[in-house]
Amino acid sequence: MFSNLFHLLFSTNEDREREQHEAWLAEAQDLFDLENRMRELDRRPAGNRIFH
Repeated sequence: MFSNLFHLLFSTNEDREREQHEAWLAEAQDLFDLENRMRELDRRPAGNRIFH
């Protein structure tokens, strides 16, 4: 619990965004899905990559 709070308070927006990207990519069902998700991330403008 305290580690989550510490992480929330001291991590940057970029760190949280990168972790969200990694988690979202890890949910891919197969290589085709992973490739599509990676392409979708590449198409989004930097700093505006909001997840579903």
